[in-house]
Amino acid sequence: MSVLGKWRIVELPGYEDDNANMVEPAYILFEDGRGEFAFGCVTGAFAGGATRGSDRAAIVFDWIGT
Repeated sequence: MSVLGKWRIVELPGYEDDNANMVEPAYILFEDGRGEFAFGCVTGAFAGGATRGSDRAAIVFDWIGT
């Protein structure tokens, strides 16, 4: 199973009802070695993430934000 692709975020603990979808439907996108996300009024990108060709469905990445 690959985790690559765009995943819809359907639950965010600590967010009221539809606040996660305030600007657009909340999502996280995993591409080969990079990704991006959007929820609430927050968008961002990251390096790392899923790697194509792995025999395991796993994601590893770091994110530092304020």
